[in-house]
Amino acid sequence: MRAGERGSLALEAALVAPVILMLFTLVMIAGESQQAAASIEAAARAGARAGSLNPRGDVIGTAQDAAKEWLRSNGVTCVGGPRVDVRVNPLTLPAPAQQVGVVVVNVNCDVPVSDLSPVRVPGTWTLTGGFRSVVDRYHG
Repeated sequence: MRAGERGSLALEAALVAPVILMLFTLVMIAGESQQAAASIEAAARAGARAGSLNPRGDVIGTAQDAAKEWLRSNGVTCVGGPRVDVRVNPLTLPAPAQQVGVVVVNVNCDVPVSDLSPVRVPGTWTLTGGFRSVVDRYHG
């Protein structure tokens, strides 16, 4: 070891370690946000499917309840609660012409960034998910 290089390893470690920790934290935040986004998309799918299987009942209420339950059971926290928009749109199919309903569910959720991060970070990210399902006329 040369006399002028004494302590250089400690200095390099002190400079590089925070950068590595910051990159590790960003990777964790990205992974958790992707998992939360996938859960919100799955909640929209669950809501649309539940609504489409209840053609003679309260389609909108059933779809909203199913989407909210999916989020709750998967541990996704939404600031102010999730916003679940449900529509039943008519769809005309070609030959033989039939009109069927399509349940469209969109879920919007403001997820606290601190839920996605191993360190306390202020703010929220708005994540959205949507799905559509044809009403099952022969079910129930």
